[in-house]
Amino acid sequence: MLAPNAPAPYDLAFAALPWFTAQTRAAKGNTSMCGFIGIFGPDGTDVAGEVYEGLLAVQHRGQDAAGIITFTDSFHVKKGLGLVLEIFNENNMPRLRGNLGVGHVRYPTVGGGRKDDAQPFHLTFPIGIAMAHNGNVTNYAELLEKHFKRSGTRLNSSCDVEVILFAFANALQARLVPPHRPTAEDVFAAVQHVYSEVKGAYSVVATIPDVGMVAFRDPYGIKPCVFGQKTTAEGRWYACASESVVLDVNGYERSFDLDAGEAVFVGMDRKLVRKKLSDKPHRPCVFELVYFARPDSFLDDVSVYKTRGRFGEALAQQWIASGAPMPDSVIPIPDSSRDAALAMAMELGVPYREGLVKNRYIGRTFIMPSHKVRRTSIRAQAEPDPARVRRQGRAARRRFDRAREHGAQDRADGARRGCQEGLPGVVLAAVDRAVPVRDRHADEA
Repeated sequence: MLAPNAPAPYDLAFAALPWFTAQTRAAKGNTSMCGFIGIFGPDGTDVAGEVYEGLLAVQHRGQDAAGIITFTDSFHVKKGLGLVLEIFNENNMPRLRGNLGVGHVRYPTVGGGRKDDAQPFHLTFPIGIAMAHNGNVTNYAELLEKHFKRSGTRLNSSCDVEVILFAFANALQARLVPPHRPTAEDVFAAVQHVYSEVKGAYSVVATIPDVGMVAFRDPYGIKPCVFGQKTTAEGRWYACASESVVLDVNGYERSFDLDAGEAVFVGMDRKLVRKKLSDKPHRPCVFELVYFARPDSFLDDVSVYKTRGRFGEALAQQWIASGAPMPDSVIPIPDSSRDAALAMAMELGVPYREGLVKNRYIGRTFIMPSHKVRRTSIRAQAEPDPARVRRQGRAARRRFDRAREHGAQDRADGARRGCQEGLPGVVLAAVDRAVPVRDRHADEA
């Protein structure tokens, strides 16, 4: 329940964050919750195993498809539909050799659910590049018309990372004078060209054989991108990923989060070069902290776990200030709200209850490809526990009626209002299609 016209709880929870301003809510944008990892290992090593482990750590960010591309003398590719465990096995992993590797788990935004849309993507001409991204190109249709339909060039898929790859490769090729290889400045110039052409929210990692690895974040830094390093007996390793937990599981030390509009390049000499290519204000996706990311991740040096706890505390303070009746208990829905629900319950001094029993063999419903599939999965994913919920149903209904008399809404939701206002980086259906909780059937709520 939210008091009418009260500030949304994330305003309170983010008051201390340096990049959170009033404009953050007003900024618009679309993005997705794919997950990626790129690794540049010492010469003679194979990085596919670490890429695989990293993809398992971000499987929650995409369950539609997955892929890995590595390089020795040629690109080695394995992609498919389904979960990481379903795609990679003892038969195909041994051929993914090389110390340059990129991996991706996909949740489709632009494009469909075809195998052709699975990332990463790669080019062999005019220069070899393998690339993966997390995000959504908002001017994809415009770029498709401008660079492909009019020129006769054809794409291999309907995935928007292909237009980023095309823009990057063309800009890089334009600066090359054979037999010279691209330098850090050439790579940064190509990224700058991407910024000028591609609009939307995106974080990108790319490997360039015989050149190195590059990662960059869109001019507003909407989607997260974290960089890490480690040293072993073989030498120095570099990795870039969409969440810090990917680095943690592979033993990397989290070095830094890329800034908005920043690019990072590691060349064959293993020197790390950073360059800020945009002066736009940082507008990170708040929904990453609300829902997308794992609670044990850090995004822009902010703990996801602690932030969700602050959400719950702020929501409890707002609940009290609204004069709403004290709830019987606090029940988390969905699973990512558990930390917030526990903090809210502790702040209010009421019990925390697991009122829904989750079927953990069903994926995250937010990333299902259609509303019909999401609706079906929601019913199967979480079943109310009669012993915890139904015995308080009549009393709870009376309390809901009393709360509505005071102008309160139907449920405590610290993110709903902000998302309806169009937080940067969140793909949502039109607000006029949203159904209030009191108008839903019991099996939908």
